[in-house]
This record gives sequence, C-alpha cells and structure tokens, in this order.
Amino acid sequence: MNFAVPGKTFLVGEYSVLLGGSALGLATKPCFKIEYSTLPADFHSESPAGLYLKKHSKSLSASIHDPYASKGVTGGFGKSTSEYFAAIIPDLLKEKKHFSDILKEYRDLHTQKTKPSGIDLAFQYFGNICLADPAIQFYQNFGWHFENLDFYILSTGLKVATHEHIKNLDLESLKELPKLSDKITRVYAENKEFEFLALMKEWCELLKKHGLTHTNTLDIIARLEDCSQIKLAKPCGALGADVIIVFFAKSQKNSVQEYLIDNKFNIQAHSSDLTDGVLSQLEQHWR
Repeated sequence: MNFAVPGKTFLVGEYSVLLGGSALGLATKPCFKIEYSTLPADFHSESPAGLYLKKHSKSLSASIHDPYASKGVTGGFGKSTSEYFAAIIPDLLKEKKHFSDILKEYRDLHTQKTKPSGIDLAFQYFGNICLADPAIQFYQNFGWHFENLDFYILSTGLKVATHEHIKNLDLESLKELPKLSDKITRVYAENKEFEFLALMKEWCELLKKHGLTHTNTLDIIARLEDCSQIKLAKPCGALGADVIIVFFAKSQKNSVQEYLIDNKFNIQAHSSDLTDGVLSQLEQHWR
C-alpha cells in the first residue's frame, strides 16, 4: 500500500492561524511517497509521528521518500506532517474522521503553551488550493482561480524550526493579522485578482512590520525584485525563511523562468504542479 502526500506552502495566513485566522495553502508536486512495508519507520520519538505512535502504543512499518532532500532542500514543504500522515493513515483507513478531529489530535500531542496550528495538515489533506478557517472548522478546496496571474515556488536553502520559533512569539502583538488574512481568503474565493495581489503586498508589509521576515529572505526578495516582470515576491511560512512564492503575469512565464534559472534560484513548483491531497486517496479506499 502506497500513499502520496503533496508538498505544502502557505499562500497567506501564516501566524494568523495561531490566532484563529483563516489561511490559504498550496499543495504541489513533487509528493512525499509513503510506502508501507516490513521495514520499521525511522521517525524521531518526539516528532508528531513519533508522539502519535507512542500515545497509541503502536509500531509502524513504513518508509518515506522525500523528493526535496535529493535537491538539497532541508525544509519548508511538509516532511514532518508527511510523516504524521504515514502514522495515522492506517487508522484512517479503518475509521473515517472529520478533519477537525484529525487536527485536534495533532495539536493535543503538543504540550507547549503556543501550539502549532496544524493547518499545514489541511493543505496536504485537501490538496490543490485549500481555504482553511479553523475558527469555524471550515475547509474548502479550490483550483487556481486567476487567468492572468501565475506563480513559481522557490526554496531558499534556509531552514527555521517552526515549533521552536513559535514558542517565543508574542501572539498578543499579532492580533491585527487575522483581519487581513480573512479578507484575502475571501477575495480569493470571490476571484478578485487585482484586489488579491494588492492585499498580498499589504500582507508582506505587515509581516515585515512585525519582524516576521528573515533577513536572508529580505535579501533574496531584493534580488527577485530586480526582475521587472515579477509582480510580488512573497515569503512563506515561519519567518518566510524556507520558501518564497513569486507572482507574475501568465504571459511572462518564460521570461521569469529564464531570469530565475539564470540567477540560480531554486524553482520547486509552478501553478501546473497543484495536485490532489491525501483525502482523494483515502476516499478511493473508503468506497
């Protein structure tokens, strides 16, 4: 039995989800490949997957192929949550669960004061473009809505440990974030391309204002902005350290790609790489 778990990227809403705000996420190829076999799974005992197996007194025979590791990418696309899916999928095949229950159990495994949102799981579970609103337990799956706007997802080569990073966050100071992320997710659902891009620029400035953009990322963005065809370079995830998404007119795809390759940027995915999530594979087994 094999499963594929897509790579994930926060389109908008990182940090906001820690305060109950909504988010948009991308699920893209290449996927992490889970193969259930006779070999014992090699998960760190304190990882979410390790904690789940310990809690349920289970062992697991599985291996995960990480397609990003072979490219020298050390983080940002969801390896840890892919391992977690490997641990829980055998139980999900036996018992259907609402995603909110899956998310609650994941968060309950973490004992620190500021727990990870777990919304990464939603992006990989529902696939393609996922609108997640944890405050009302609402999740919706979309395709890419905009006819004239396109994107590439880039890896930076840097890795920030998200769980360690959020331990020291002052959430009280970030209370303005959910209002803007909620507005952006609504605009996306309504197919308002121009307004979406303008608000995404506002989101980037808000993250920078709160010191939530890594200095290395700021340097990379400055280089990306040298390309006049790039409309926005948006940092993604914790401190925007691991991943940057660049937006451009669809008609400029080839010239933007050429610029990125010539300047040694590491392209990991394009809008054409959007893909289904874990749920679509579970549904085939549930039928």
